[in-house]
Amino acid sequence: MMDFTRLLTAKTPMTLARGADGYAGLLASDLARLIAHQSGGRLLWIASDDAAMQALGDACAYFAPEVEVIRFPAWDCLPYDRAGPSMRASSARMAALARLQVPRAGSKAQLIIT
Repeated sequence: MMDFTRLLTAKTPMTLARGADGYAGLLASDLARLIAHQSGGRLLWIASDDAAMQALGDACAYFAPEVEVIRFPAWDCLPYDRAGPSMRASSARMAALARLQVPRAGSKAQLIIT
């Protein structure tokens, strides 16, 4: 595991940006494990699009199968559009929100990808 102490003990907010795409899965899984171990919290990762969200979730499942990955997809419609979001997008978002309400066993690491 990498040394993220400076990132986790910072007094001011820090942004981690511009990492290599292939490195994101390893980085996210290591950060999620560390945050769960130190504070019992969750890691929220904002992906650039749905394809990047899926790729990151698959990579995290490979690098850290013990980390629970919760995918919160974007709406598949525009704001104020006549057509509402699809049932698939709505149900995936509701399932993610419902999963966040369930208490975690111990200090299990969770990674929320949106």
